[in-house]
Amino acid sequence: MGSHHAPSQPCVHSPNFQFEVHLAATDPLRFVPALKEAGADLLFLPAESTPLLYEAIYAVREHGLKVGLCLALGTSLTVLEPVLTMLDSVLLLGRVTGEGQRGRAFN
Repeated sequence: MGSHHAPSQPCVHSPNFQFEVHLAATDPLRFVPALKEAGADLLFLPAESTPLLYEAIYAVREHGLKVGLCLALGTSLTVLEPVLTMLDSVLLLGRVTGEGQRGRAFN
């Protein structure tokens, strides 16, 4: 759906699972307050969305959320080195971002 078309909705929170959100957005930080209110526990930020990863990670943490980074295909793992100890999780994407076609093979 993309970051400009998908509204967030409150969810029933359960202590039995963690509500993780992968923010595939060009400006993911603008969604943090709404996703916190909707019940998110962990937000995955696209590593490619900002050159200021420290600031982005702290911005998510200020809302009391866990934070992870997702890396698109072709993004070097070296982007993780300076911030790895600050992360709760890392997500490696298995498809080229934006292809959005179901049933296609992974890259």
